[in-house]
Amino acid sequence: MNFFDCTFEDEDKGAFLNQGNFKLNVSKFRTIIKDAVSSPELIMGIRPEDLSIYDKSASKNSVPITVEAFEPLGSESIVDARVAGSLIRIITPPTYQTRVGVKKYVEFNLNKLHVFDKKTEKAII
Repeated sequence: MNFFDCTFEDEDKGAFLNQGNFKLNVSKFRTIIKDAVSSPELIMGIRPEDLSIYDKSASKNSVPITVEAFEPLGSESIVDARVAGSLIRIITPPTYQTRVGVKKYVEFNLNKLHVFDKKTEKAII
């Protein structure tokens, strides 16, 4: 699982998980998060198979990455990438191709996002 420290921001224009270098719009989970947190400090987690990689920004939730390693395994390929100072792992289809050093974008499948209260370590989503 890829983990990021973040803060919950509840604004007029939506609810966001702010990692510091990127923000994810989580407005559809606003009430769930608001009602469950002990503080705005959270941890978001996403499994490698729940990330999608693109050549260009696909939406406002697209996060820029730099490919650090690429490993084709036959049934799937693994991309290790740097995002906001952290190393993340992305699982891609076996036909996916990339090179080390290439700039890409990653999208989080928000329906598979995990959110934890940083103080209590309680799972929120």
